[in-house]
Amino acid sequence: MELGRLLDGSKTRRRVFWFLPFQLANQSPAATPHEPRRRVSSPLPFCAARNFGEVTALKRRRQFWHGQYGQILPLVALFLPVAILLFGLVVDIGLLFATRQVMIAAADLGALGGVQDVDLDRLSRGEIWLDGERARRDAYGLTEVNLTQNQVLGQIKEIRVEVLNASLEHPLSHPFTGRTVTDPTVAVRITAVVRLPFLNPFLGETPLVVHADASVLEKR
Repeated sequence: MELGRLLDGSKTRRRVFWFLPFQLANQSPAATPHEPRRRVSSPLPFCAARNFGEVTALKRRRQFWHGQYGQILPLVALFLPVAILLFGLVVDIGLLFATRQVMIAAADLGALGGVQDVDLDRLSRGEIWLDGERARRDAYGLTEVNLTQNQVLGQIKEIRVEVLNASLEHPLSHPFTGRTVTDPTVAVRITAVVRLPFLNPFLGETPLVVHADASVLEKR
């Protein structure tokens, strides 16, 4: 009687059409004492599971692009060039600093080597005087050899050596710094051009100039 009431209306008839096969399919036939009870499966759960997986995947994609994970992608795309630029800046500054230290060491060695060439004849008379030609040659040679052995990153443009035989009675002006020199001094200046790996397209060749000097002091 309830089934006849359900079959009266079209809406009720559709409801019975959708749910009745599912219920009948899940019902198991009566098992005999000698026959095990069989379970009849329905294709509806498989279809529902497949549709549920597709909806879940779509939902996950939407969460990825519109959730927290999707918000990270624009930030990474925005800050990645900045991070690369900062990395290149750190590397270039490190290379520039290392090259400058090598050039300063070479200039110091050249100045110390040139200041050893004291004129012994004048020294025997109590006058401190540098042999200008020999001091200039030794300072230049030691500076060049030191730069070659340490393989400077940049290209050496000029090595300039100046010998100043100054004294308290005849002070001289330093050719590189302009300060007053009152002792025999050998000054070395190195000029180089450094090509930075990352910043070279933006800054071009970077000039680098260092100088060093050494003096002979009278024992007081």
